[in-house]
Amino acid sequence: MDNGMIPIREYVAANGNRCPRTVADVLLRQLPEAVARWRSEQLSPCGRLREEFIKVDAMSGYVEITAPCADEVADESDDVRDYGAIVSGLLVTAMPRRHVNHRVERFVDACRRGDYATMGDVMLAVERRKSGAVYVVLVIVVVALVALLAWLNA
Repeated sequence: MDNGMIPIREYVAANGNRCPRTVADVLLRQLPEAVARWRSEQLSPCGRLREEFIKVDAMSGYVEITAPCADEVADESDDVRDYGAIVSGLLVTAMPRRHVNHRVERFVDACRRGDYATMGDVMLAVERRKSGAVYVVLVIVVVALVALLAWLNA
């Protein structure tokens, strides 16, 4: 491939064991952004998203979609379902089983079912899941500090 771009399946297979967090970032953050960017840049209707159109820079993890325009027309809900199917297939076949998070599997299944209407909804769902864990930690720290303060004043 030119410029170090390789098919996404090769990228996941090569890095899934060594860098599962990097691969998860590519699948959950970079890929939805690339799909949204690809759709917004198209001047004429393009067909459905397929795995063979997705290339990843082997060094940086930058995702690029190079799909020829087709006669069939797909909308954003098709993109969400196709994204879910692609990521699900990659998690099953190319990613080591011990690195697959059950929450990620449920999220990908929701994409495949069409629970999200747009790629923007998918990107928000990914960020919401991550930021929710930060709030739980913050609440625990605040409760612990209040308890310590109450104990010191007693």
